[in-house]
Amino acid sequence: QMIGDDARAVQTLQDVIDQNSPADVNFQTRLLIARCALQSMRGNLPAVQQSARTALLEADRFDLVESVGLTSYFLGCACYLRNEHKEAKQALQTGLQNRYFLRPRYYAYCAFMLARIYIEEGKHEEASSLADDVVKFGIELDHPFVQNYGQMFQAELALLAGDIAHAQQLVTVFSRERYSMLWASYFPALAFAKVQIAVNTPESLKLAAI
Repeated sequence: QMIGDDARAVQTLQDVIDQNSPADVNFQTRLLIARCALQSMRGNLPAVQQSARTALLEADRFDLVESVGLTSYFLGCACYLRNEHKEAKQALQTGLQNRYFLRPRYYAYCAFMLARIYIEEGKHEEASSLADDVVKFGIELDHPFVQNYGQMFQAELALLAGDIAHAQQLVTVFSRERYSMLWASYFPALAFAKVQIAVNTPESLKLAAI
């Protein structure tokens, strides 16, 4: 995958899945989650949904709570991108319900994807509440990455509301050192660029281009 041979990466992973003992449910579920990530990067949404649904059934059956959360994220993203919003919301809400068993950044990813759906439905207060929850969760865990993500999303929401000054104030927390996974649902660098473009000064436009 790292040298661009996605097809070989998927096949290699499939070979491991086929060779793994079905009795090792935890490892098998993790392999399916890895396949979700690979297929997400390839843009193969039906394959992501298939892998995620299979993994979710097993994870839920054996009470593998973290795997339920991770799988719910990938399923939610794939459904959202295919305009299957009802299933997307259900999956993402499942991920959020498992916040203390989920890797913190994936809690943030679930929240931002669900917030996108709320924005499209005109439910801006619900979207804003999710961003606030992410910031609070980052503070609670003393997790700068999650807190920063939440604040950057707050900035984007402020920009959507036309409050450029508040958005500009919020993006001062932006750090390029806090990178996103390639299959992440949200990229703070894009929010930073959008705000700087909206400010529209020679200095801000240079910052947006960096």
